[in-house]
Amino acid sequence: IGRGEVRPEADGDEIATVLIAALEGGVMLSTLYGDPEHAQRTSDYLSWYLQANVSS
Repeated sequence: IGRGEVRPEADGDEIATVLIAALEGGVMLSTLYGDPEHAQRTSDYLSWYLQANVSS
């Protein structure tokens, strides 16, 4: 936030919760189904989410 890379109104705790929950879910699904596509989709979505909602 101090370097201007993150929007000042961004809630760090909320962002951390969303990132961790999504990543853990994507890894769990990939492991459960033996398909890395689930983790890749999660990663792609989170990249978009950060650019659209967090980056300044």
